Amino acid sequence: MSLLLDKVSYNYPGSTHGLHEVSLDVRTGELVAVIGPSGSGKSTLLKLVSGLETGHTGRIALDGEDMSRTPVHQRHIGMVFQSYALFPHLSVLDNVAYGLKLRKVATAERRQRAQELLDIVGLGEFSQRAVAQLSGGQQQRVALARALAIDPRALLLDEPLSALDASVRGHLRDQIRAIQQRFNATTLLVTHDQEEALAMADRVAMLKDGRLLQIATPRDIYENPARWRSSSGSRRSCPRRWPRRAGWTWALPNSSPTPAGAPSAPRCRCWCAPSTSAPTRRPTR
Repeated sequence: MSLLLDKVSYNYPGSTHGLHEVSLDVRTGELVAVIGPSGSGKSTLLKLVSGLETGHTGRIALDGEDMSRTPVHQRHIGMVFQSYALFPHLSVLDNVAYGLKLRKVATAERRQRAQELLDIVGLGEFSQRAVAQLSGGQQQRVALARALAIDPRALLLDEPLSALDASVRGHLRDQIRAIQQRFNATTLLVTHDQEEALAMADRVAMLKDGRLLQIATPRDIYENPARWRSSSGSRRSCPRRWPRRAGWTWALPNSSPTPAGAPSAPRCRCWCAPSTSAPTRRPTR
């Protein structure tokens, strides 16, 4: 299932904040990450696609079908929230099977489907536990299994790793990406973490002030970032300024790091403020 947004605009009541003629497409089985500063419209975009916010102009389509007037429960979209949003009174298995229960799937069938998904995310032995007994990373995997249980037409991930410790984040990031590819799920990911976006996404979309600045592959985003300055002047989002590690320059995942002190790259051309040249990096994507 492909996801298409065509000149989608939305303003919150009494405010100029929202989205302004955003157009992007997510191909079948593709993962597109949406990044940008706070207030850029990332979460608004996800809410409009899911149907949690309505009243926009433009077209939102799933596999060619206009979803603009389709209510939330009829869009068949799976969503993983930043806060997990699990039901504390249900077991792990019943949380995963909840969407199937609402669709009136037979008890035996939905429990079997839920158990299969828990096995896939590595939580098969925890099926009868209460969610309060799980770690944050385990709860996030339960939320992912629940979203996939209904065989969604599209999968939406809203900051799925932001509440987790750094030690857990990297492993779970790789696991989510592997599961997404296994199910060939058309996926839209919202994140503040640039490394997460580059490591997981097939393409990256950059938003600022509700406008789509750039959408490209991680390599193109890295090598040819769009020219704009963040309203706060922050430089943390500049691909050429991501942090060094113990004497090595930061590199894209699975690349060979370049020693600090290598020949300087051109002056920064991305959306941070212009500054002195940065060491060369060697991206792989």
